Amino acid sequence: MRLKRFWVPLIFLLGMYFDAIFFARVNFYGIHPDVLIAAMVSYGVLMGGLPASILGCLLGLYMDVMFGKVIGLTAISYMTAGYAGGLFFQKFYADNTVIPAVTAASGQFLQEHIMAAAMALRGGSFPYLLTLTTHILPCALATGLLCIPLHLLMRYALEQQTRLRGSETHHG
Repeated sequence: MRLKRFWVPLIFLLGMYFDAIFFARVNFYGIHPDVLIAAMVSYGVLMGGLPASILGCLLGLYMDVMFGKVIGLTAISYMTAGYAGGLFFQKFYADNTVIPAVTAASGQFLQEHIMAAAMALRGGSFPYLLTLTTHILPCALATGLLCIPLHLLMRYALEQQTRLRGSETHHG
């Protein structure tokens, strides 16, 4: 199917919309998944850490410039998520959706801590244990759960590229 090549850019565009606009307005007591972290992890698992890290850095910088208060924090989070997903690139056990889901949840957990550290460095304070239990962990869980169907969709969309990428690394 020729339209399949547009799915991955569409996933990332929709991820930017959901993360920057939709979930800023629609959430459950501040709890929401991070679509781009889930997509970045999935992309890393399927295409490798380097392409996912580069894409994560570029998308993160874009999101920081357009919607963030501090430039670079989201880029670090997305780049790290892509790299972490890439650690499972071409591993036989990474075909399972649990690996990307746990990695995405961990990526969200890290991102929330990066943002909390930045807030603390700027003089802000918050009750850490309360924030951990009512915001950070639920958001990480939501991101991990979202990553499961997103990874299946991404795997289908990148089926041709992953097949070609696998053959060049085994025969090159």
